[in-house]
Amino acid sequence: MAKKPKHTPKQEMRRIEDLARYLTRRGPGEEEHAPTPQRLSRAAEAGNAVTACVIHNDKGFPTDDFRWEITPVLDRLEARGTLTADEYDVALRYMRHYAGSRQKGPATAKYLPSYETSFLGLEPTERAVAYGQARAKAEAAVHPDMRLCLRWLEAAAADEWPLWRLGEMYYPAEPRATQSARAPAILHFTLSMLARHYGCRARFAVREVEFGVRTFRLTRTTIEVEERAG
Repeated sequence: MAKKPKHTPKQEMRRIEDLARYLTRRGPGEEEHAPTPQRLSRAAEAGNAVTACVIHNDKGFPTDDFRWEITPVLDRLEARGTLTADEYDVALRYMRHYAGSRQKGPATAKYLPSYETSFLGLEPTERAVAYGQARAKAEAAVHPDMRLCLRWLEAAAADEWPLWRLGEMYYPAEPRATQSARAPAILHFTLSMLARHYGCRARFAVREVEFGVRTFRLTRTTIEVEERAG
């Protein structure tokens, strides 16, 4: 006689949802993968809760494991398809280097992946320096005209900056709709440069990135000239 399952799929999903709500209400504790105290403080000041995300297994079923949502902007961009999984990982890697260079505690973005376990054996101050050096090397690999995008990633690592704010950094006088429309391309080209630096798969080839940067500079210059003429 077949053994009857303890819970139906619907009951199991409800149990996992209840767990996520309970963890979110409780807030982060002493988990290794919890966000930094600074992020918790900013979230509390803004009246926001840091959300617990239940981890699913390879078959897509929820498990009892969880992580804290500490990159909500990137999470939403990946969920919407604005970022591919590879671009998400590249952005997270840069943000981890930035956050790690400023915080002497544990890593601030999920668990350290296998390619960064070398940081684990360092003393806190040494680890912060190593993260800073890694961040500086990554920035050097990005075209100077696109480095404002790195500032956006850094801001998103410390707070919840929407994507249109990236467009605002490059086109401050343009309407919100224009800023929102142009921001994804800026992000994609920048992440392609970072991907090549990290040895990851990039959305655009080198020639495509070079052409995109030239087009971006021409568009931006045209807008600046029109503003002066107006």
